Amino acid sequence: MKKYPNLTLKGITRIASPLFSLALFGVSIWAIYDQLHQYRLGEVVQSVRDIPIRQGLLAFGLMLLNCGLMTCYDTLAVRYLRQSVTYRKMAFAAIVSSVISNNVGFALLANSALRYRFYSTWGLTPMQVAQIIAFCNVSYGLGQMTVGGVVFWAEPISVPKILHFPISIHLLGAGCLAVVASYLIASAFSQKSLRLWKW
Repeated sequence: MKKYPNLTLKGITRIASPLFSLALFGVSIWAIYDQLHQYRLGEVVQSVRDIPIRQGLLAFGLMLLNCGLMTCYDTLAVRYLRQSVTYRKMAFAAIVSSVISNNVGFALLANSALRYRFYSTWGLTPMQVAQIIAFCNVSYGLGQMTVGGVVFWAEPISVPKILHFPISIHLLGAGCLAVVASYLIASAFSQKSLRLWKW
């Protein structure tokens, strides 16, 4: 029986990683095409030209600000792990993974897969990459809870009665803000690792 000495887990990962990245890139192109194929190029160009210069510059500035903020998740996560990864690499991983996952869908899966691809290539262990992914997702979730909590508290939306929502939206907003406040207080006063069962 013929043996394949090079067919190890590391070898399979080395082959599968670029193929997976290529597949994600292909899905991204398809998603963009699916959204834009109904418009002609001339219509898109004209729509861009119709945007007032002031609004266009403001949108561009906000986009740059958003990209800068997106890099904060990875920067804080890598700093928490005390790893030496350059800001340029962290920014690249954060922006590419966010842009592709937001367009492809399955954000958690795509985001995690792309971050794993980047950080494992840069020498981090699977456990360290998993910690970065968890840190980024928890931070993003806390941000969503903060915004949602403020909106639900300040301007409660009306939920259709058919949904039989168990609590008021006002109370939901208060609950979201309470979770965020608890996290911040625990982070400020406790230096111990958080344990969930055996983890």
